[in-house]
Amino acid sequence: MKRSLVFPAALLCSSIAPGHHSAGVYFDVDSVIELSGEVTRVVWRNPHVYFTVQGEDAELWSVESNSVSILRRMGLTEGMVNAGDRVQIAGWPGRQRENRLFALNMLLPDDVELILWPGVTARWSADPLGATGAMATDGDSSPSSIGIGNDIFRVWSSNMANPASFPLFPDVAGAAPDYPLTEAAQTTRATWNPAEDNPYLTCDPIGMPRIMGQPYPMEFIDEGERIVLRIELYDAVRTIHMTGEEPDADSSPLTPQGHSRGTWEGSTLVVRTNRLGWPYFDQSGIPQSPEAELLERFAPSADGSRLEYTLTVTDPATFTEPVTLEKYWTWRPDAEVRPFECNTEYRP
Repeated sequence: MKRSLVFPAALLCSSIAPGHHSAGVYFDVDSVIELSGEVTRVVWRNPHVYFTVQGEDAELWSVESNSVSILRRMGLTEGMVNAGDRVQIAGWPGRQRENRLFALNMLLPDDVELILWPGVTARWSADPLGATGAMATDGDSSPSSIGIGNDIFRVWSSNMANPASFPLFPDVAGAAPDYPLTEAAQTTRATWNPAEDNPYLTCDPIGMPRIMGQPYPMEFIDEGERIVLRIELYDAVRTIHMTGEEPDADSSPLTPQGHSRGTWEGSTLVVRTNRLGWPYFDQSGIPQSPEAELLERFAPSADGSRLEYTLTVTDPATFTEPVTLEKYWTWRPDAEVRPFECNTEYRP
């Protein structure tokens, strides 16, 4: 029996959902506190922007924010916040240690408020910067309306303010989904230390299926006998073979992205993936075995403005029955996949 996991919108509300590093593990997303002080350092780079802030009591705070990729699409750029600025910040307090904060709102010395997470409500002003960024909306036109086809071969984006579009994996929003885990998987998950075991804190590409939960644009490219899927996060690239069954597919090397074979059902791209050498299902400690098999369906809407996605995971070593997750992407004419340029040299 296949299980589809559906979670309440309130639980997954993207206006408070952490980013691709599961900030809910490190920050209390149910609480918002305010911090006032002077910025002493700014580190503006992917995967996350960081600030060091000296509070009113002279203590130093490590303040994490969103990625450059997201902030840039919200109209926020390097140079808006500088060392020496006196600021007020609202955000989630750290779980593991004191004096750590994930910033959602920031008030600058000139009373300009920055919205640092798509969909967050302004706290101090009526006209904040970042409130109307493309990361928090669906596209406002369809390919057919401007005279192009409605197939999948274009750039697709997530709407981070709509829980049906982001996140795909509930752990990103701090949820504790009731996956049908085997006893072995439950044991592995129980020993998971997110502060020490999380592989997503480096700049190494993320494997399947977790990479499909990333919030940034992705692009399908038709190369005839294969389809290339370019994903902005970590500059990842997936290859989907379209030549039918391959005799040596089941003996191909294990890789983080696995071996993917695609077929068409009308305009829907159906992708089957095996040979996965990525040992993590998500960021909550659920393992993934080399025997895992993935079934994906990418179905464009009739007007080509949305791409519906269904992922079914079959892994008898981890799940007692198949698990299905769903989301959608939206089409925006101006969206593009940009270099991620990840750098973890600075770590608070």
